[in-house]
Amino acid sequence: MDADELTLLDETLLGLAESEREGNLTAALDSFGWRDVLAADPEAAISALFSVQGRTGTWSAALHDVMAADVEALGITGPATVVLPRPNSALPGTLRDGGATIGGVLLGPRDDASVFVVAVRSPRGESLVVAVEPAYLQVERSRGLDPGLGAAAVSGATDRVTVLAEADGADAWWEAAQVRGRLALCRQMVAALFVMIEQARSHVSERAQFGRLVGTFQAVRHKLVEAHVATTAAECSTVTAWESDDLLLAASTAKVVTGRAVTVTAAHTQQLLAGIGFTAEHPFHRVMKRALVLERMLGSATQLAPEVGRQLIERGEAPRLVQL
Repeated sequence: MDADELTLLDETLLGLAESEREGNLTAALDSFGWRDVLAADPEAAISALFSVQGRTGTWSAALHDVMAADVEALGITGPATVVLPRPNSALPGTLRDGGATIGGVLLGPRDDASVFVVAVRSPRGESLVVAVEPAYLQVERSRGLDPGLGAAAVSGATDRVTVLAEADGADAWWEAAQVRGRLALCRQMVAALFVMIEQARSHVSERAQFGRLVGTFQAVRHKLVEAHVATTAAECSTVTAWESDDLLLAASTAKVVTGRAVTVTAAHTQQLLAGIGFTAEHPFHRVMKRALVLERMLGSATQLAPEVGRQLIERGEAPRLVQL
């Protein structure tokens, strides 16, 4: 897409998100044809939509669409929902005695999806991707820290599974799905962090203490600068990841950098907003909760950092992610 097309896409998606804040954004995206855009230009579609969701505080089934973007290669036609691993877990299921034991998470799942796609591992350590009909699993909705995500826990043991991919094919599919999912989450978190910074900046620019605006104090400025630098680093890592020859490493690195930015920015902006940042009336808590929950999905910074380090040691070099 050229610059004009990207601007038009961003404006269109922003309009949909703004009009569907309390409605069904997924249905609006389907009517618009967002999945067709995703198929034609994954980077542009993911970057535009998840940035908009971060700025507006909205959510949809788009993460499942992103991770299931190439399910046709597995023989599945139509919408599918990809079961996500629980926080601090590598996979959402294991294969046992010809069946599968599933324990995963859904975020804003599709109501029209006729199949769950699950990455599992056999007792011998072999990777598989299987399809399970929702009727054979237990799905329990959970409000959790951020009810707006429509989170649900998926669990159960069933022998009604269809193997879609095995061994190297399964690893390749799951890695590609995680890459897209992590970069999508990073885009949304970065946009949310910039909203949090702006909320804090606006507050300290209006509040006065000791006869001076709070924003003129050096310590306050340092907090804002640290948050802005951390968030900008996360943005750069996310944007440039698409250009990497090793997308899995680049996406994992972006998720680590973005996760650290969430920690820094959430702490600093909460401190600068002081008491008002704890109130239900102020919008800050909704943005912060969204960023904190998404940071834990598909690998937190704490979980992924050792894996990134291991890959760098195996490579014997640290690739440059941003050309300065």
